[in-house]
Amino acid sequence: MDPSGLSGGDRASGEPAQTEVNIGMKPDYYYGAERGVIEVFKDILEPLDQLLTPNRNTVLHIHLASQNKRSEDSCLLRMIRRFLCKKKKSEDSESKDSKLSTDFVEEILTKCPTLLWQANVKGETPLHIAARYGHDAIAEVLIKCAKSPQHDPESGVNKTVKEMLEMTNNEKDTALHEAVRNNHLDVVQRLIQEGPKFSYSQNEAGETPLYIAVERGFKEVMYHILDKCSSPTHHDGPLGRTTLHAAVIWNDDEMIQKILERIAQQEQSAFIKKVDKQRWTPLHCAAYFGHCNIARLLLEVDRSIAYMKDAKGMTALHIAAHQGHRWVMEFILEDCPDCCELVDERGWNALHFVVNSSSSCWAKREVKDILEKSSFSNLLNEKDADGNTPLHHHSKSLHYIKDVMCHNRVDKMAFNKQNFNAYDIALTSEVSAKKFMQITRAYIDNGLRPEFRRPLEDDILLKGKDYADNWGRLKAWKSRKDQFVSSMEKASKTHLVVDTLIATVAFTAGITMPGGFRDHEGPHPGSAVLMGNAAFKAFVITNTLAMVQSCSAAFIHLFMPLLFHDKNLIGDFSFLLASLAFCLSISAMGAMMLAFVTGTYAVLMHSLNLAIANSVIGLCFFIPLFFLLKTSLCVLEGLEGAGMMQINQQQVKLCVSVTVDGYCIINYSHIYYLLSTPANYLSFLMF
Repeated sequence: MDPSGLSGGDRASGEPAQTEVNIGMKPDYYYGAERGVIEVFKDILEPLDQLLTPNRNTVLHIHLASQNKRSEDSCLLRMIRRFLCKKKKSEDSESKDSKLSTDFVEEILTKCPTLLWQANVKGETPLHIAARYGHDAIAEVLIKCAKSPQHDPESGVNKTVKEMLEMTNNEKDTALHEAVRNNHLDVVQRLIQEGPKFSYSQNEAGETPLYIAVERGFKEVMYHILDKCSSPTHHDGPLGRTTLHAAVIWNDDEMIQKILERIAQQEQSAFIKKVDKQRWTPLHCAAYFGHCNIARLLLEVDRSIAYMKDAKGMTALHIAAHQGHRWVMEFILEDCPDCCELVDERGWNALHFVVNSSSSCWAKREVKDILEKSSFSNLLNEKDADGNTPLHHHSKSLHYIKDVMCHNRVDKMAFNKQNFNAYDIALTSEVSAKKFMQITRAYIDNGLRPEFRRPLEDDILLKGKDYADNWGRLKAWKSRKDQFVSSMEKASKTHLVVDTLIATVAFTAGITMPGGFRDHEGPHPGSAVLMGNAAFKAFVITNTLAMVQSCSAAFIHLFMPLLFHDKNLIGDFSFLLASLAFCLSISAMGAMMLAFVTGTYAVLMHSLNLAIANSVIGLCFFIPLFFLLKTSLCVLEGLEGAGMMQINQQQVKLCVSVTVDGYCIINYSHIYYLLSTPANYLSFLMF
């Protein structure tokens, strides 16, 4: 074929010829091209290269694109045919369809050779379309038609075939880009066979064919390109990444091994150190996603990669610490124990990243194992650019990490450049009420003075401002407290009766004893028969608890009428007693139910099935109690439960303060807010 109809510049660029033509193809020609009916084009007078659609698609573009659509539409029909017909007949039919299509392409190119090189408005040649839709046989015909006697000794391929392989569309994609993107291995093999030494450069998005194969996980295509294509630049990808970055993200050891095998031994170290636009190495990617095996593999190639920093000064160890990937950190520290001394541009070391991590694993036991390493425990008191130690960052982080807060090496009185210690940071940060109480307890238990450098007059002004800002809330809390006191006053007689009944039942059960007593003839006359039974022992203990709690609640209810009339401090105190009495009544009910279950189990042990069934039914009492406790814990975390107010962290801080002598004092003028319901009171006791 002689592609003389187009200039050399048009062929190289893949752009359509700037010839004035009539845009718009007749229906007969369009449907004839779509179905591959060559008879439609035998006697036409118009040149075939001027039969164009609005997007400048030729009859070859239409035919190749429709071949894929028809194959998709008839997929179900082919499956039915394979079930109803013999396999050989089905294969013969598909082969016949392919033969008709290739015959159509050959005859069209015989009539108009310039169609081989003609591109549409997107710069796509027929080879682009054939590669995109996986038409291997048609790609072979197109390459065959492009061959000529001319030869390029440098590349080892035919000159015109080389030009066809080099032609790019408007997005700088070659036919190989299209074949790889759509995972058509047969077409990829065909194209590389024609140009194994051709340098397939990046497209407009920065993708090479090999990078596309790795990024999309097309292993067979990737292996074939690595084995057959010898281009030195085919590892490049977008954002400055390489194929190794993409393979690391996939967490595929096999792909990474294959890529490194194609890199010379002396060049592997430089290759794994290539960075993207964020200056992330493949090890940074492995640390981010937690791919510990990949991290170990990269460190085996060159351990110095662990010391490389990204654009923000972060190493792979920093990223693994922030993401909570402990095992990646273990492998990095195993090969490079001193890299934990490196800091980012803010002065943060690896332990700063650990305490700032959003991962909940550090709040469990994982961080304890990390701190056992001397290289990490030495970082406990290291300060960043603002003078903050990891403990300062822990005070405003999401999770409470006991192993950091209570470590024997940590300096709890370390101050930053603003003269704030970790306790001061917790006071001024939006941490949960529970975490603030845990931090406060850690200071109290160690006898420390957390407010030593804090100006007391500023603290007084701050508290005054808080009171002014929250005056509306205080009125709401006062109203809710008065409502609770009023309801408890009305129900105190009923509660007294309930507590008395529980005490009576517990007393009766304790006197009568399940199983009865020994007679005077045996040893220990008058003792319980089931004394050696474990279930009986549990009955005695739980029954005693029910007795003590119900009697305590009844005792409190007796004095309530005297205390409810005082609206000052005594009124607050009566409110606390009312809440305590309510909780004691609930606890007494639970203890009485446990006593009943254990007592009946001890008596019915000879009939195990009946004993178990009775115990299961009795323990169902604790299901609503469990949901009540769960709701109370939600209130403790600052969430609103049904019928309960939200606990405000600032009010918790006002309730508990630490004096300069290290003692904890309770501010009763504010603590009643926390105890606005019995459930809140129960949650507060759990501190």
